[in-house]
Amino acid sequence: MSTPASADLSDRYGVRRRSGFPWGTAIVIAVFALGVVFIGWLTLDGRDASPVSKDLSFTVVDASKTNVSVSVLPDTDRTVHCAIQALNSEYGVVGYLEVSVPPDPDRDPSRPAVFNETVRTTQLAVNGGIDKCWFGDGGDK
Repeated sequence: MSTPASADLSDRYGVRRRSGFPWGTAIVIAVFALGVVFIGWLTLDGRDASPVSKDLSFTVVDASKTNVSVSVLPDTDRTVHCAIQALNSEYGVVGYLEVSVPPDPDRDPSRPAVFNETVRTTQLAVNGGIDKCWFGDGGDK
């Protein structure tokens, strides 16, 4: 026996009812929530924050050297390394120097270590300061 062409499939086969809890949706939401928590943990973990540093001043002495003053806050248990650089008028690096601040368990957060360094340059600099600072591992001295 044939049915008319306009017959609805739900009339022919019946309506499928969803039964139970939507596990697929719950798993997707749980994985998303765990990802957000993991990214937040990586972002807000204080151990991975950058060291606190500040450019204080610079003085171009001549084409072969620039004096740079910077301050760096020591960490309680890790050495802080900072790259100080001198730049020319086209923002090219013409001088580079690294300084290290040893760990200080009794550090006073209001008293950073101040460095007055002479950066040797390959040509006349127009600027000098900290490029970046990073933590050394706990074993370096």
